[in-house]
Formats: sequence, C-alpha cells, structure tokens
Amino acid sequence: MTKSPRSLSAGAAIVAFCDVDDSLITTARVSPCEGAEPCAVDNAGRICGFLSPKQRMLNQLLASSAQVVLTTARSSRSLSNLNLPVSGGYAIVSFGGVILTPDGKPVPAWHKHMERAAALYASLLEEGCNQIKEAARARNIDVRVRVVIDAGLPLYVSVKHNQRNLAELSIIKEVAEAFISPLAPSLDVHCNGNFLALLPRFLRKEYAVKWFMENLATPGALTIGLGDSVSDLPFMSLCDYLLMPGSSQVFTSIYPTSE
Repeated sequence: MTKSPRSLSAGAAIVAFCDVDDSLITTARVSPCEGAEPCAVDNAGRICGFLSPKQRMLNQLLASSAQVVLTTARSSRSLSNLNLPVSGGYAIVSFGGVILTPDGKPVPAWHKHMERAAALYASLLEEGCNQIKEAARARNIDVRVRVVIDAGLPLYVSVKHNQRNLAELSIIKEVAEAFISPLAPSLDVHCNGNFLALLPRFLRKEYAVKWFMENLATPGALTIGLGDSVSDLPFMSLCDYLLMPGSSQVFTSIYPTSE
C-alpha cells in the first residue's frame, strides 16, 4: 500500500487518539449532571450528547496541548453532528473504516485499502442485517438496524434499541452471536450500552491508528490513547500512555469493583 505524505502540523509532538462517546462526551438525551452542555445531535436534530464540566476541561486540555485525532465508531456524517473543542483535525471514523483529513475528505491511500476489504464482506453484512431485523420483528423488539455505509463503503451492522431497553438488546445480541458462530473468524459482535455492532475482522480502530502512526504522525511523537470500551483497548495499547474514564467498561474490565 502506498504511503500518504506526512501532513500533520510540523512539530506536533503529542498525538492523542480519542474515542468520543462516553469518553470525550456523555451520550444521553438528558443532561447527565449540573452544568453539562449539549454538544451533539442525532440525524433528526435531537440532542443526544453532553459535555460535563470536567469533560469540557479535558477537551480543552487536549486541544491546547496535542494533535487530537478523534477515533470513533461514529460515521463521517455523525461526526459532523458534534461540537467539541477538539474538533477540526484528522479523524478516524466508523471503527477505522475511514480516515478523514481536516477538510473532511477520506485519506486516499487508506480508502483504497478499505475499499478492497469492504467489497468482500458486503453481502455477508446485508445478510446479517436482514436476519437481525427478522428476529427483532418476530420477538416484537423495537430496534433500528442498518448496514453503516461511510464514504461509499459498507462497513458494519449497527443495532440500537429505540427505548434503550438493554435487556431486549441482549436478546438481539444472542441472535447476532448465533449468526456469526458458523462464520468465525469472519465477524465479531461488539456491544457497549445501547449499541450493538456486527464487525468484520478487517475493521478495527487499531489498524487505522497503526497506519496513521506510520504514515501521518510526526516521527517520535508522544502518543496517548483515550477510550471507554473494551474494544478500544487494542488501539489504546499502541500508544505510549492510556487514558480512560473511571466509570467505564474498559476500566471495570481491568479493575472490577463491587457495590
């Protein structure tokens, strides 16, 4: 694969790869705490994310001291619905399926690489999407299910419960796991909160982060990885330092606590 020219700002000595939802922001439709400010809307324009006062402080600290690369499951479109102090630079979106330049365009070399991989899985993702829809209808479970297409690439299956009923979403998770069982190691199931995804094995944040480090980051830069999900650990582990919220899936997986 042809390398892209290094094009980050000269001398960017710190690069922070930052997950967004429940890391830099809180995903909720109501204010999570006093002083929290709306910072994200969904595609219908409804508020779905907030910055708590401490998250705002973290955002401002990162924006003032590092080259921030948002590293998120959000699609390019969903990323545009954010208003953050750290926005506006490079971004890794759709679980690493697309790397965006600061002007919002896919990095060509990475896009060509992912285009070849996505073509191999397109029909499988569509089949998984249809099976989950049928299973949800049969069980009267109110979920929205779609194949996420970003920059023209079919990348993964997204499932969210419209009433945030996590017990019912866990039933759909079992359906998804049954679907992928004969296909291993082609697909994985990712679940965190009200978000369930069927992910092809070529789609990983850590693959995009590694490529970014080798092709776009300033050589020798100090790297920081911020995330809240267990699925974030692989990309975080590529970095010199790891940062995580204290009340997060990834933290409790490392340091379980009891009530």
